[in-house]
Order: sequence, then C-alpha cells, then structure tokens
Amino acid sequence: MALRGQIVNWLRNAFSQSPTYFTELYYFDKREAVFFSIHLCDYFMFDENLDLAEGTVSGYSPGSVEFIQDKIRLLKAGDVSILELPRLGEAYTEEELVKQIDSFLNVNAIDTTNSWVWLPEGETVTIALPLQDTTPISPPLPNKAISLFGRIRSFFARRYRLPR
Repeated sequence: MALRGQIVNWLRNAFSQSPTYFTELYYFDKREAVFFSIHLCDYFMFDENLDLAEGTVSGYSPGSVEFIQDKIRLLKAGDVSILELPRLGEAYTEEELVKQIDSFLNVNAIDTTNSWVWLPEGETVTIALPLQDTTPISPPLPNKAISLFGRIRSFFARRYRLPR
C-alpha cells in the first residue's frame, strides 16, 4: 500500500512514540477520515462541561479549539469511530514499523488516499493559575495548582485504569 508522504511521516511519528510517555495521544476519526493528535495540556483548556475553562488563553485558532473540543467530546463519550493509534516505541526497525502501520491501516480499513492529517493552527495554551498573593510558591501548593495536578492524575487514572 502506497502512503501519501505527509500521512506516512505523521504515522511513523505516532507509532514511534513511547508506550509509557503520554504527552500527546494519536487518533484516527473513521467518520471524517482524519488523523489527529491531542496534547495532554489540550484537555485542560476545558472545564468539566468541555467549555473553555475560565482563565485559559489559547493560541490556537477558534477553529482548532472547536476541533479539539469536538474530538475530546467524542473520546469522552467513547465514540467507536475514534481509533487510538498504537504506540510502539523506537525498538522497531523501519521495515517493521511500516509493516505495523500497514497492518493497522488494513485491519481498520483505512484508505489513506481519502484521509488527511489535521494540524492545529497556533501552538500555545496558557492555563492561568492565579495565586492569592505574590508570595513565592512554597509547599503547600496553591489550591489551583493542587486542583490542576488532581485533574491530571484523575485523567490518567480513569484513562489508563491506574490506582487512584
């Protein structure tokens, strides 16, 4: 199967990611025939209702924020049309990696000639964690920071069934 250049490069990068290091997650949406990724921090742009969280400033374009928001909603709902791509790490040779990619595409009936890779416009997200005063941070952490770390921990605990 001949893969288009951008898609094959994107898939090589996605499949080469460590299976234990999760800063970015890679997916394919079968309904829209689009490959996309979501960064860990992208989840924290939104509140529990998946609205842009108060104090969050995104450098993404409004269209990119809407795309990410839509995909997170689908993931949260367990939509079966969203496939998570395997993370194999760097132990595979180029030939083995291409075989794994071809196998994934074939098993899931993905036609790369009708697919595309979504890349966000803009690349920064700032999550405001305002302090009550200007005192330098020292333990204990401010409530907002504790809340953020709790949200990160809860996300991974739910997503990967880790002990809470």
